[in-house]
Amino acid sequence: PDKPADAKPVPAPSVTIDDITKVIVAKIKKKRDNNARIGALLKSYGVEKVSSLPPEKYEAFLTDISAL
Repeated sequence: PDKPADAKPVPAPSVTIDDITKVIVAKIKKKRDNNARIGALLKSYGVEKVSSLPPEKYEAFLTDISAL
């Protein structure tokens, strides 16, 4: 009752933190140098660690990390 009539429910992100973590682990296992690249990518998003990444940036981050 307190919500305005035009308020739409926010869809859950299609990418989860677990999805991102799996890709990161795979990238690091494949090539150790990716660890530094992933750290630099996180900094470009203004965070130090994946758990600090805002959910609305998950998809973009996953896209960027997949390109490594």
